[in-house]
Amino acid sequence: MDPQARPFSDLGSDDFLDTADLCRLFGVSGRTVYRWINQAGLAPRFKAGRLWLFTKSDIVNWYAASRPRPGRPPLAGR
Repeated sequence: MDPQARPFSDLGSDDFLDTADLCRLFGVSGRTVYRWINQAGLAPRFKAGRLWLFTKSDIVNWYAASRPRPGRPPLAGR
């Protein structure tokens, strides 16, 4: 484990997370994170080489806007 890793709640709103951090945070694969970038509106703050970086505030805002809502799914496609 990374000795400098901190819990998500201890991060400042401008602290950076990479795709590996998002995998651990949401419990998903890297492939899912890249699908969210390409299809679900998850926009990285910038790319440094092969590393996509996001701020904590970007992740919180994206999650609040795109999380599943309780209730029945829409009738379209039935």
